[in-house]
Amino acid sequence: MEKEAATADLVLVLGTSLSGLNADQCASTPARRSCKGSAMGTIIISPQRTVLDVSATVRIFATADRAMLALATLLRLPLPPGDQLVNGCAIFCKSTRVLVPYDKLGGKSVSVRTWWDLSPGAKMRVSVHNNIAGAKQPCYKDVTSKVEGKVLRRDDISCCYEIEFRGAVMKLGLWWLEAAIRGKLDHLPVVNVGAVEQAA
Repeated sequence: MEKEAATADLVLVLGTSLSGLNADQCASTPARRSCKGSAMGTIIISPQRTVLDVSATVRIFATADRAMLALATLLRLPLPPGDQLVNGCAIFCKSTRVLVPYDKLGGKSVSVRTWWDLSPGAKMRVSVHNNIAGAKQPCYKDVTSKVEGKVLRRDDISCCYEIEFRGAVMKLGLWWLEAAIRGKLDHLPVVNVGAVEQAA
């Protein structure tokens, strides 16, 4: 992440408030370099204000869905099959329990499937494939794949699930369910405690 922040010429920021996470350096460093003429800078697309708005090369106040739909329309790009939009906004899977082509450790599989349950109260662990240590967030330093957490709720306004691990609340975007159902990811970010595999 530090290398990308130091070398990126232009960064596109979508759907984040840039509220102080270590990952924010990927937006702030190129923005600072652009003021010296050594980078193109940062483009921020978000409906809410961010602390980096004043240093952005381009600032667009819109949801990511609407901005990307406008860009896809301008470029005449077809939407992937299965994508549902209403007034330019994605309609996310309403189910909180879905059958996905992943094993119990969250790895993509062609031979087994598991039920991914994100219902409130469901017991979860972060996947063994996580990069929490690399993110360098102090509030998550005690969260490992051995720590048990639980789903708190689904937040349709923020388009995420809130999952608590040892007092630290993580947010998992609703889009993960759609991507997992389609098998578009190599690994799931979180897995159910006691997930049972079944033949595909």
